[in-house]
Amino acid sequence: MSQITTSPLRQGSFTSSEIVALTTSDKSGKNFGAPAKTYIAEKNLERLLGVSLDTEVEVFSLLWGKTMEERIFNMPTFDPKCEYTITSDITIKHPTIDFWAGSPDGFREIQERTIYDFKAPSTRKSFALLCLPTVAGLTGLEAMYAIRDGFVYKDINIPAHKDGAKYYWQLVSNACITGCDYAELIAYMPSDSELLDIKNSIGDDDRFRWMLNKDIASLPDGGRFNNINITRFKIPQADKDFLTERVLSAGEMLITI
Repeated sequence: MSQITTSPLRQGSFTSSEIVALTTSDKSGKNFGAPAKTYIAEKNLERLLGVSLDTEVEVFSLLWGKTMEERIFNMPTFDPKCEYTITSDITIKHPTIDFWAGSPDGFREIQERTIYDFKAPSTRKSFALLCLPTVAGLTGLEAMYAIRDGFVYKDINIPAHKDGAKYYWQLVSNACITGCDYAELIAYMPSDSELLDIKNSIGDDDRFRWMLNKDIASLPDGGRFNNINITRFKIPQADKDFLTERVLSAGEMLITI
């Protein structure tokens, strides 16, 4: 299986991809919750070891996401593709907090410079929960909150996406690190008519041949859901401030080597 190597800049630092752990609290609401304490302990282990605990990540979803990200930005139907830059292979440190880092998927270079994260779910359920708020007519922060917290659609309770909170705080974290106020969550799932082209393109690259044995989830052409869904919103300053305070507090518990 292909491997993805972790950037050394992430070693011993709190990173956007797992920063959601630091937003948890105990029952009193005053102290860190169990996930936060575990995450802080893991970062201390990395500092003691001098290496990341996840040096090489063998995950289908990560490699699949990178492949599909490159694909959609070259699709003629993706508009305005020229505004987007891909930076997912670059790790960025917070300008003033040395133990805070992130690897944003990229930026939308417009007047309101925007951070984005790209998701290529491997299941239709995951994709549907990312897109349904938009299909239901929700926009902006309301749509993002619906992904994170769930919402009511046609008198039916739609559950939160299992990674909705993780995706939200990942965007908030990357926005804090890069100084952006706006964020986009871009979700993509190929339509049925795209599968042959995808398999042919993957077949030309030895790194991805193993993907041909995977069942690739796809969408029926002409259905209710578009293959590309973008949830754009302005990040509340209060959430930036909250996360920054949490990172600083957690930083006081890091071991200095």
